[in-house]
Amino acid sequence: MIITNLCPQSKKYVKGFFVIIISWVCLTACSTSHVKNSTEYLQWLNDEHNECCVTRVVNFMKVKVKYLPSQYLALKEYEASGKKLNYDSLVNYYQQSESFLVSFAPNDLEKGNDVMFDGISNYQEYVERVFTMNFDLESKFKLKTETEEYKPVLTSFENTYGLSKSRDVSIVFASKSKQQPLNASAYLDVSYNDEIYELGILHFVFNIKGIKKALPIIQSDKL
Repeated sequence: MIITNLCPQSKKYVKGFFVIIISWVCLTACSTSHVKNSTEYLQWLNDEHNECCVTRVVNFMKVKVKYLPSQYLALKEYEASGKKLNYDSLVNYYQQSESFLVSFAPNDLEKGNDVMFDGISNYQEYVERVFTMNFDLESKFKLKTETEEYKPVLTSFENTYGLSKSRDVSIVFASKSKQQPLNASAYLDVSYNDEIYELGILHFVFNIKGIKKALPIIQSDKL
């Protein structure tokens, strides 16, 4: 419906009304999320709409890589210390690197096998898989930016002792120099060359520039 033949005063009110509506829409679209603790921050990271998780499914295996911002890692350690550590110092420390959490899980979690035993036919093969997951994953991951390629400086395998069919691996890449900091990259491409489950080379690309603009604000007067 098009409104016509309004008096000047009515047109003024209508114009003001539309200005308010447009402003409200813009504010809503541009609003930033807020979190109170690391648990809420993790929920935000797990929300697929925030694009911090990239998943690849090949055959029976689901591999998910989650980007872990320095603010989240700092907040988590700050809380673990009983809020005794300095939050800003922790953020500065974690900004020297980029961290990811890699999850290996059966595509069908209910019917799938434990990823540590899938395809295993004898004890020797199991020992080899345990060794690879614990000590050799660094050789299978790379991180690419617009100008550089990085190898992990740290990988940490989570052993759930059979309590879960999935396994998580923490991976950290460090900046090579202050002149080429990782956190200045617009995108990060994590590549994984899988020889364990014969999945081939998988790529997990993150629009880091966009993600960092949308990161939630931590609402705490104690930071």
